[in-house]
Amino acid sequence: MSGRSRVAMVVLTGIAAILVIFGIGDIQQGPKADPAITTAISGKLPEEVEAAEPTGYRLYDFAIRMGGLNLVIIGLLLAAIALIPYRAGRRWAWNTMWLLPAWALAVPAMYVAFGPAPGTPLPPPTISGPIVAGVAGLSLLVDRRRFAGNSHRAPSLDLEPA
Repeated sequence: MSGRSRVAMVVLTGIAAILVIFGIGDIQQGPKADPAITTAISGKLPEEVEAAEPTGYRLYDFAIRMGGLNLVIIGLLLAAIALIPYRAGRRWAWNTMWLLPAWALAVPAMYVAFGPAPGTPLPPPTISGPIVAGVAGLSLLVDRRRFAGNSHRAPSLDLEPA
């Protein structure tokens, strides 16, 4: 594996680890993990939403914590793909890793499509999402030569000549 390939793998694994960390924070803290998201969507702080509608807040809290669990699972899956088949040069793994920048752009697109509450700024994922997409996409592009060629035959891990 070349130095560029190693850097790409480390970057992709690092992004996956960050997703796991953010997911754990969401599981532990619910909406209070990133109050700017609640404020952007509702125009109120999480505490204000909770005071105004306890039942609705409980549902929202559960949804955020489940989203955190999803982030943990997505991060672990991406890390497993990056560390095993991607590292081994499997073309399907490189193709699959393109889901990361696609997802990183889809998240802020959903926020923009839903629209922020009047008078509130866009939430942090609308800024971090395109950055993550750009870094992940660039990493994949830098490493594309290793995966070019015959898509039916993946590079072997065997050390002995065939």
